[in-house]
Amino acid sequence: MLNGVVLISSINQMRDAGHPIRKAVMTGARRRLRPVLMTAFVASFGFVPMAIATSTGAEIQRPLAAWSLAAF
Repeated sequence: MLNGVVLISSINQMRDAGHPIRKAVMTGARRRLRPVLMTAFVASFGFVPMAIATSTGAEIQRPLAAWSLAAF
């Protein structure tokens, strides 16, 4: 959700600066694509240890991690 807010905020800033909507969308997306993808990757990568855990509590963590990884 936060990644979408960051992307839309960047596009709106470009529009407020007077750029046409097409240029604002293309430039805003180009500028924010890498940060958005990196935060999504880091978040999903953080769930991998939970997904492969076998210790105490893994029966609770594993479904959460599998669901979270499938969402990305």
